[in-house]
Amino acid sequence: MILRLAAGAYRVAIGVCASHAEGKEWQDLTAEYWHDLGCVCFYRSQIRHRRGVDEGGRKALVAMAVRCVGTALKRHPGSESFWNALGVYTLMEDARMSQHAFIRAVECNSRSPIPWTNLGYLYLLHNDLDLASQAFQKAQFVDPDWALGWLGQAFVAERMGGRKEAREVVEHAFELGGEVEFELAYTYAHHTYTHLLTSSTRDPSSFALASFCLLKFIERRSGDPAALNLFGLVLERQGRYQDAVGAFEGAIRGLEKLAGGGDVGRKLEMAVENRARCLVSSGRFGEASAAYSQLSSLRQQRGDSTLPADPYAEVGYGLSLFFEGRLRESLVAFERALQVLESRSGEVGTKVANDVGVLLSQVLYALGSVEHVELARAQLFQCIQKDPTYLKALIGLCALGLVREDATLAQSAAAELIKVCPADCGDGGDDADVDWVLSRLFLMQGNVKTAKGFLSKAVHRYPWKAERWARVAELVYR
Repeated sequence: MILRLAAGAYRVAIGVCASHAEGKEWQDLTAEYWHDLGCVCFYRSQIRHRRGVDEGGRKALVAMAVRCVGTALKRHPGSESFWNALGVYTLMEDARMSQHAFIRAVECNSRSPIPWTNLGYLYLLHNDLDLASQAFQKAQFVDPDWALGWLGQAFVAERMGGRKEAREVVEHAFELGGEVEFELAYTYAHHTYTHLLTSSTRDPSSFALASFCLLKFIERRSGDPAALNLFGLVLERQGRYQDAVGAFEGAIRGLEKLAGGGDVGRKLEMAVENRARCLVSSGRFGEASAAYSQLSSLRQQRGDSTLPADPYAEVGYGLSLFFEGRLRESLVAFERALQVLESRSGEVGTKVANDVGVLLSQVLYALGSVEHVELARAQLFQCIQKDPTYLKALIGLCALGLVREDATLAQSAAAELIKVCPADCGDGGDDADVDWVLSRLFLMQGNVKTAKGFLSKAVHRYPWKAERWARVAELVYR
């Protein structure tokens, strides 16, 4: 509404200026008003684009914006800002026109970093990394404190594979910040998050700066669904699950206000799934299962009645149902997830399928009948058939043998576990589980010294992990 009123006001102002067509000052003022009217039209088109509605209306507004700035250029062809505006308006519609406009803007004022930077982003958009790098370097030369030029250079470095260089340049751009610090906050946070996902670090504090940047961004745009969703993902990595749930709920509210286009619908599904996952992590299992049911309803509304492309939703649903005590429904969810995963080839697919297989065996055992216990045993053996060195299945078989007083099963699994080198267990704590289940086996055999030795080894490998000391203390107390 405000933009429509602004457009009307500019049209009135242009009409007033037209009645004074003889004066040069009036001509210049008319050009400025035509430029501003083009800005209003372009902003209206961007609002439609973000809402995902009326693509035809959006294109008509862009065309109107181009006509307005074209009229302004006829009256003032030497204006850098007018040419730059034309380049921005045609960036996604007509690459050649956009390139021509940015180059003319540079010719009008070669000391401005803005058209150089925008030209660089145009080249980056079309994957011409060499020309993009040259344009960004020009922007940096013209104004070394212009942060957006450095940010563009960081994107070029990342596209070329220089992740470390890209991250350093992004940090430098954020430090320069100044007036564009707000715009950089989201970009920096997104870059940091994606970088850490591909790195080997598991330290939650590594995400602190990304969390801070997003908090600053959300202070200005409290209803931005993309920022809230990313904020939730960062908080999840920090282990702040309750806060993450709140962020995802904000993203869901923002998306529900938008029109239900295909892209918006998929984003809403992602936000709902993210919220459900964090509800499981925070122990709110009833709310989590309800959220997964909502996710299923959304997918049905979108016409997707097939198995989910991503089985992780089924795993999360199965976990929430399991901890609610709804074991049979949990079993069905895990079976659906396993069915999808087993259809996928590759090492990663096998690893995840085995993880789900172990969860499935736990549900089967929890059901309690002799038949279900045998099915749990068979499921664990099936995991080992896929990967004979799969530790979780070996640990599960050894534990199953211990609780069912099946010495043959427990000792056979233990014999395989003893062969495992601790260095091959990774840093997920599997080595401690191996030592713990072996200590239980020897303790049941009356060999307390050997049992204590296994737990002591686990402590010596990671002496800063309190739960390992707690296990040793429990054994000593006995």
